[in-house]
Amino acid sequence: LDLLKRHRHRQVVFDHGEPTGEVSVAGAKPGPAALRGLESADEIFTRSPATAQAISRLLASRRIFKRAPENFPAETPALTPAEPIGDEDPFSWRPYEFTLPERSSHSYRWTGSCIAAYTDQSCEQVLANVPPPETFVRCLRELLEASYDPSASKACAARLHTMDVRFRHYHHSSTQAEADELVEARSDPRARNFFGVRKVDNFAHHALALPQWQFAAFLRKKELEEGETVVATAGEGNQTTLGSVLSKCRGLPHAVDGLALSAAEQSVFGSPEAHAALLDWENEVGGENLAILTKAAIANLEAPGSCYAEWRIGLSGRSKSQWQTLATWFQTHSICSSHVRWVIAIPRGYTGLRKSGCVSSFGDLLRNLFEPLFEATVAPAEFPALARLMEQVVRFDSADEPLVRPSGAAAEGYPPPDQWTSEENPPYSYWIYSLYSNIEHLNALRRHKGLKPFGLSPGCDGGNVSHLATCFLLADSISEGCHLAQSPVLHYLYALARVGVTVPYSGRRDKSPHLLRLFRTGVRLALSTRGSVATHFTATPLLEELGSVASAWQLTASDLCELCLNSVVLSSFEPALKHHWVGEGVRSQKVEDHDVAKTHVPQARLQFRSGILEREMRTLHEHMDAT
Repeated sequence: LDLLKRHRHRQVVFDHGEPTGEVSVAGAKPGPAALRGLESADEIFTRSPATAQAISRLLASRRIFKRAPENFPAETPALTPAEPIGDEDPFSWRPYEFTLPERSSHSYRWTGSCIAAYTDQSCEQVLANVPPPETFVRCLRELLEASYDPSASKACAARLHTMDVRFRHYHHSSTQAEADELVEARSDPRARNFFGVRKVDNFAHHALALPQWQFAAFLRKKELEEGETVVATAGEGNQTTLGSVLSKCRGLPHAVDGLALSAAEQSVFGSPEAHAALLDWENEVGGENLAILTKAAIANLEAPGSCYAEWRIGLSGRSKSQWQTLATWFQTHSICSSHVRWVIAIPRGYTGLRKSGCVSSFGDLLRNLFEPLFEATVAPAEFPALARLMEQVVRFDSADEPLVRPSGAAAEGYPPPDQWTSEENPPYSYWIYSLYSNIEHLNALRRHKGLKPFGLSPGCDGGNVSHLATCFLLADSISEGCHLAQSPVLHYLYALARVGVTVPYSGRRDKSPHLLRLFRTGVRLALSTRGSVATHFTATPLLEELGSVASAWQLTASDLCELCLNSVVLSSFEPALKHHWVGEGVRSQKVEDHDVAKTHVPQARLQFRSGILEREMRTLHEHMDAT
């Protein structure tokens, strides 16, 4: 039974009992009857022990793919201790200055589905034990069966309702106690308030990071000073100037109202030519305009001192030389900031590359994306620009290609990448597993050499259940996961497994009740800006985003700082930095190691979150033992 093909166009939405108009974090105070009703909800797994067993099995399935590494490097060589100044980070970030290691004895080769790394040139001992596609398909099928099972959905919805009610009861009864704890913490000389706690924008397109007024000012300046600069050449004598490109931009740069820019659609103000001229690092001017925008956005980010970002930058994989071009762009324009790490956003655009002749199979695309990274990891000194860029890159993202409808079909029954030669775009699960397997092999090689590994945080904007299920198994965290609240089983699993979800509130206000429910039920939620130029007006968009949510959801200081803490935990900044930002708790994951002075999150809040999680896991295990 191919469940994915049967249900890929079916939207299953279950009633969580959530009032659609309720947007307050505390909500209505649960009465005695509601609290008494929790006792019957606690017996839901007694009436359905098979569901408890299925949930435990699905949690174990994630651990098959997301295992703790045996040897994890302490730090990246680009981050070195420095003399602390006040509350500044006591580290020096120099990705262009550290000594690159010479070629090692490791080797790698294409296996037909991914690039595998080996201990030596004999290619006999592989470094990573990556679960095969058959295991992934089996686990994905089990997860989808549970997601569409009415009894499992009912049981998980009841457990989520219990978690929601308990949080609202805690919020009403403990607000004053939390405030008193924070007042007491202020006596610590290291104490930080909301503006001083570290916060990370985990999902943002760096080309869109400037606010509207600043971007419009940049366009006006470019039109006045460089209007005659040639930005594109098509054939002999057919040259396009920057002024002619800007003249097609819907009345801009002279008007700011209605400013809308989308990197995903490869257009700025409805003009693909303007996008190529201004927001591309591969163009006639060597990406100079994008470098200017990037440095201006970095200056905005560094000004508050407590804001950090993991910016997306796109790379299509149409050729292996793209990596070297990108690395050269970074080095030529000295793109580097201690406040920024980079995420490689890979558009799922195989169809366009296949039609244009850039690749002849999906395997060609994967080799274009990952083979240069293996080369630069084995021999960093021979590829210095790329090796130094890899110290700034922390994760991979996957985004929908414009005008390509994402498929919810399974990765089951499809040919291996080398045999995928048709122009049809592979389904989402096929894409993500292919990225996952190559990243796992690459990470094993990098860990073996004491280098920083990479994470995987795909986007799940479509709301397709199979997308969320795929990422539960393979991803470290997800972005754009506001539809998670519509699937009780997956919502419950994400909460128990503490899988991170990063969402922009601006532009998603219609999903506010869903996002609020994710927060109240213990999903590790963080806020992001995505594209500041279209939705934000100030030079500190992350603070603006948090302020909008605080007003809309009536958040307390503890709520806001918990969102900030989540953003740090979900980020891929170096462990030493995260330890300095939030204390030992980020490493040990123990409540008693939590540093209230650094995070401004009360100990009572984290004890409550930990207690709810332990209660749910204990309930599952008790009913499994009874079964």
